[in-house]
Amino acid sequence: HYPETLYWLAQAHLKLRHGDEAESLFKEFAKVAPPRHPWLPQALRAQALASALGKSSETALPILQRAYQNASDIGDRALMGKLTLDMANISFNAKKYEKAAGFYRQMEQVDPKNEKLPFALIQGGVALYRSSYYTDAIDNWMKLVRQFPKDPRAPDALFRASKTWFDLAKFTEAIAGFEDLMRNYPLTDFAKDSLLQIGQAYYNDKNFTKAIDTYKDFLTKYPRDPQSVQVAQLLQMAYYKTGKSPEDIDALTKGQTKNPVLVDVYWEVGAKIYNKKDYPKAIRGFADISS
Repeated sequence: HYPETLYWLAQAHLKLRHGDEAESLFKEFAKVAPPRHPWLPQALRAQALASALGKSSETALPILQRAYQNASDIGDRALMGKLTLDMANISFNAKKYEKAAGFYRQMEQVDPKNEKLPFALIQGGVALYRSSYYTDAIDNWMKLVRQFPKDPRAPDALFRASKTWFDLAKFTEAIAGFEDLMRNYPLTDFAKDSLLQIGQAYYNDKNFTKAIDTYKDFLTKYPRDPQSVQVAQLLQMAYYKTGKSPEDIDALTKGQTKNPVLVDVYWEVGAKIYNKKDYPKAIRGFADISS
């Protein structure tokens, strides 16, 4: 029972996060255990995880790859999936995002029924995004939403995909994604943030009328939200973009406190009126800045 004793001693040290002791004992187990010992792949996995405690990914990955090969030799696809996820996570934590994305994708192929697959999809998307593969990241996140719509990570994945479309100036796709999120996950914070993002998408796409409607909807639904001040500013700017005068904006946003954005609007409009030599109206416009 000597190999098995080493194994359980090593596991105890690993539970206590005694990385060096655990790694040494797992290494000894791997030396003395028969080549086809059923615990060998798990021991090599645990050895790699122990070596990763406070150490570089270069130390752990070769051990995990050896364990993966052993698991492959005995046809243990579940263990192969776990080992692939380990390699992905270690690479991700080492900020080697392209390598991590490859391992997350490999895990999906090796063990498509793994319960951690939703995590692999969202984390793989993050790794792809950080590697500047934005459309591939969107594909990952949308795959999670399609395949696991009830997973708690699904609204996060849909928001990430929609926000990435937004950042790529694909406003039609972004709006559709945010609307899906509001419809399918209405009780999440992502739904509230999606409404604001829809307004921003319309604004950036120069559809100021739709932006105004969306900002007003946000202020009606979430009047006490911390973002309401920002939304009120955006609403005033959207009104200005439609050609409304400061007087019009005052009437349309009655009850709202003047803010730095509106002050800039007043100054710009006042300057234009001044240049047209309508001095009495310009005076009223500039006076509004200090009122």
